[in-house]
Amino acid sequence: MRGHATAIHRISVHSSRYYAVTTSCDTAFIWDMVTFTKLRKLSIKQQLDIVQVFFLPRKDVLVTCFADGSIFGWDFSRTDMDCLFQLPKFSCLVDGYRCLHVSENAQYLAAGGKQNCLHIWDLDSQQLASHLELPIIISFVKQLAFVTNPAATNHDKMQLLAVLSQDGKVYFFEISNSNALLTISCDGNSVLEFASAYSGLYIAVLTSAGGSVQIFDLAALVFKRSMKELESSMKKESTSRIRSLKNHRRKSKTKSTKDISMTPPLTFDRCRLTAVLKDCGEYPEKYRFLIWRMLLQLPDNHEEFGILSEKGLHPAFRRLEVKYPLKSRQLLSHMQRVLSALAHWAPSLAEEGYLALLTFPFMKLFRHNQFICFEVILTIINNWCRHWFEFYPAPAFNVLSVVENVLAHQDKKLLLHFVRLGFTSQVYAWPLLETLFSEILPKRDWLRLWDHVLSNHPSFLLLCVVALLTTSRRVLLGAECLADVQVSKQTFV
Repeated sequence: MRGHATAIHRISVHSSRYYAVTTSCDTAFIWDMVTFTKLRKLSIKQQLDIVQVFFLPRKDVLVTCFADGSIFGWDFSRTDMDCLFQLPKFSCLVDGYRCLHVSENAQYLAAGGKQNCLHIWDLDSQQLASHLELPIIISFVKQLAFVTNPAATNHDKMQLLAVLSQDGKVYFFEISNSNALLTISCDGNSVLEFASAYSGLYIAVLTSAGGSVQIFDLAALVFKRSMKELESSMKKESTSRIRSLKNHRRKSKTKSTKDISMTPPLTFDRCRLTAVLKDCGEYPEKYRFLIWRMLLQLPDNHEEFGILSEKGLHPAFRRLEVKYPLKSRQLLSHMQRVLSALAHWAPSLAEEGYLALLTFPFMKLFRHNQFICFEVILTIINNWCRHWFEFYPAPAFNVLSVVENVLAHQDKKLLLHFVRLGFTSQVYAWPLLETLFSEILPKRDWLRLWDHVLSNHPSFLLLCVVALLTTSRRVLLGAECLADVQVSKQTFV
């Protein structure tokens, strides 16, 4: 396969793998990859250097770019290779393009060169789709590529554009808004070239350090950036919250209660939180409870909690230690106070035997702040458990029927096994719900689960019951009596 008089700088293979085109600065040859023979030479009428010649993915189209910035598309399916299109040229493009790349679906073509901007063309309409202004530190684009954003949560941000600039760093830009998402550098060494899969999971870079190759996990880099941004915003929110509370207390000393305005509510970017949760499966431990408070949008009503607390212990919880002999007397006392406040707020709750079970895991988390614990539990009951009381004092048949219907759809064999044994949803589903999974999951897993529960629709909690049952189907299908099902709870995870 000889014929080039100068060095080959680009090889492109047709999607069929039967053809390839090799490009040097003055010549381009098309080769038959079966016989390894030369099919034709692309002739150039003008004395122009060839920048790139390549096939479009999954199309019989050959694209050529010349040093003057002209870009043509040729019909490779025809012997005479008719010209399909010529993209408009910019008069301001003095030095032309130096690198091009096409998206995986062959819809967009990005072009850049000795200017701090990029042009993205829509090949379907042959019109300019986007003009990206690059940071002033980038004066020369040496290489570029379309990469899928592994952390994208909406279609507009699915595509990133990786750009290798003259400073030896690879920048990743969001095409929708030209924002620089992250940068890859190699500890003082310049990046000479990079390669990436369209999936965007990994980026391989060739460095100036003796030709070494480094491979980066793009998903991990995006995640670290998201975590840093989230922690920074959480730190600012926490600082602002503390400052607001101090101002609130300062005003309370000089003004009457009626004149004091409520402290500003916690604010957050739900899309950013969703992206972080999608990336790593949990929220950062340091800011988890602050994030929970934001997701729950707690009312921060100290006055109401004070009124309920002043009513004292509710009769239903005065002898709580008999049914729940806790080792910590302080935890028991705090739990009695929170349960009593809940019972004074809604007297029917005092009759529910599972209220203490439902409250206990949150009591352990917020044991030093009874007010926050009260509002968290109250908000969860009011939003995630509000339909549990519609058949009071009977069990929540409406909720359990939803679990049973979803289980019938997802795993009919498992449901029929329960029916054969005479087990109702009160046996296999209700124990999970009334304890909110706290008795079968380790603390770390339980916290991660509730990161997702609080970030989703309330029905997500019921789906978690079905997910746990179907995941543990092998053990449950082996159960032959009620005792086996109760024992198998320990093997759910």
